[in-house]
Amino acid sequence: EPYLLSSADDLKAFRDLVNGGANPACAKLTEEIDLKGEEWTPVTSLIGYLDGGGHTISNLTLKGDSYANTGLIGELNGSIVNLNVKNVAITDVGKSNNVGVLAGYIADGSTSKVDNCYVSGTITSTTSGTAYIGGLVGKFGGYSASSLTLKNCVSDVNLNCKATNYVGGLVGITQWNCDVTVTNCTILGNVTSDGYNGYAGGLFGSYYTGTLSIENIIVAGKITGTKKGVIAYATSTPTSTTVKNFYYNSELNSDEKSGSGTTPFPIFPKRSGSVTIAGE
Repeated sequence: EPYLLSSADDLKAFRDLVNGGANPACAKLTEEIDLKGEEWTPVTSLIGYLDGGGHTISNLTLKGDSYANTGLIGELNGSIVNLNVKNVAITDVGKSNNVGVLAGYIADGSTSKVDNCYVSGTITSTTSGTAYIGGLVGKFGGYSASSLTLKNCVSDVNLNCKATNYVGGLVGITQWNCDVTVTNCTILGNVTSDGYNGYAGGLFGSYYTGTLSIENIIVAGKITGTKKGVIAYATSTPTSTTVKNFYYNSELNSDEKSGSGTTPFPIFPKRSGSVTIAGE
């Protein structure tokens, strides 16, 4: 049976139990929870699930750190579902910091899911070191085969980042051998990574290898970066790619003038050349 959470004190007690070694663990919200006036310490690593029950955690405030996982949950191996997290403020992002509102990092080798979640707020990074920052999740996977499903989610998080940051409206970076399915998701916030070698993606800041399925997606915010796109950067072409009903705001993300012609807004650039996303 899940732990039932009806207050900020309940949520903190659940965190302390998990951080103290009670893992795997599961929890479900039964009331709205307000964290106003508190700086949140993440659930370090959750193996299990958090079910929001359609409720809201509001005023989540976090500070990042170097070589850390920063989010409501630091590292997730499992699921977050039916949860709203509103008025988020994350600052002080550090070097090699994995930062996301729901989870800083989704574990290598895991099969994980984020479903029916809404997040809003701001993440600000001025670090001079590389960081991985996403509206929902900072970093996914490593080298082992991993799977992530993102469904029925809205990210209304403004990502304001400098320097060498991999920044994505949903996920900052996905790594090797990662199978990713994104369905019925909307990105409302602006994504900015405009420092030297800043990667800004409407969906992902960077994508490595694996399979990719995108269906019923809207990227409504403005994408600004040294390297930018719906997916800002890829090391290679995915093993298989499926795209259906994908839209982005072409007024905010218009083609750019290039000499006497124009350069189309990049959908899916990669290290050398580009990947053509063909869909319906």
